[in-house]
Amino acid sequence: MKKPLAFLLIGVLALSWLVLPVTGCDNAGVDQDEQEHKDVFSIYLLAEKIEGGLPDDLASLKLQEEPWLSVEDIDYYDFSTHYIYLKEDKTSLFGRGLQNQMYSDFVVVADDERCYLGRFHPLFSSQMPMTPIISDYPGFELSPEDVISITYPFRAESTEDLRNDPRILNALAQAGKLSLGVSVALKDVQVNSQDGITDVIYTFTVTNESDEPLYVPDPDKMGISLFHYYTGGIILYGSEIYSTVLSEYDPSVAPQSYDSWDNSWFTRLDSHESMERTLTFDSDQIVSDGNYSCRLRYTGPSYIEKEDRTLSGGRLWIGTVETNIVEISTGS
Repeated sequence: MKKPLAFLLIGVLALSWLVLPVTGCDNAGVDQDEQEHKDVFSIYLLAEKIEGGLPDDLASLKLQEEPWLSVEDIDYYDFSTHYIYLKEDKTSLFGRGLQNQMYSDFVVVADDERCYLGRFHPLFSSQMPMTPIISDYPGFELSPEDVISITYPFRAESTEDLRNDPRILNALAQAGKLSLGVSVALKDVQVNSQDGITDVIYTFTVTNESDEPLYVPDPDKMGISLFHYYTGGIILYGSEIYSTVLSEYDPSVAPQSYDSWDNSWFTRLDSHESMERTLTFDSDQIVSDGNYSCRLRYTGPSYIEKEDRTLSGGRLWIGTVETNIVEISTGS
């Protein structure tokens, strides 16, 4: 009785050795194949030109077979500025099917889902689309050679920012390509016009949301005039005016070249550390009594190449972030 039982056990073990490796290889092969063909994050050019207005259904658009930009091309994506930092010079990208042709459309894909439609569009054009745009053409770069920026030039306040799609955020995070950059909060604005002079006081806070130390533009180090040269100062929107810009600006402090900068203008913030600044100045721009919405576009010198952005204690943050809106009332 013992011999048949032993032979039976040997047969079962032999069969399991034959079956299990085959099953395991099949599963591994499927997972690997799915991983290779999954669009974690990509930008595709359209295979056909859009006729008429913007389509309601992105699934109806025919895309080119290969992505113009894939997650393998990316070093990291700064979600606060929507700057895409590339592993190589972006000049090579503009030879991938785009052939330096302006006004081409693209679709951003994350986790195999089409998220939004955008357009390659130069900033010098007199007309801007109501979609996100890429305007970094060789010869017309507004950002460093390793950076592609996706901007939103004419988005209404009530319009959702398509670039902030959570599917894109999650896909980049899972791929290890996400940097949250910085957040900027406008905390308080006081405006008082009297006797032809407007007194302005405003406070804002910059927070490093990323997991690495960042150097950010600091008005206390740059000086208020130079800081306003880059940011434009406080912007007011009212019922009787489209916008009024309040700033202290001395033309003599402007850089001699748009791409000049100095390390001394920046302050280092550790991960999740904040910097609060209060600026006080006079402006000759008179503000009538009324209710206004205020905001600040926080920025600094942005045309800083990769080798200069990396410092021993962190890296220089570049780009533009719009603050929240603060509502104020002026006059009695």
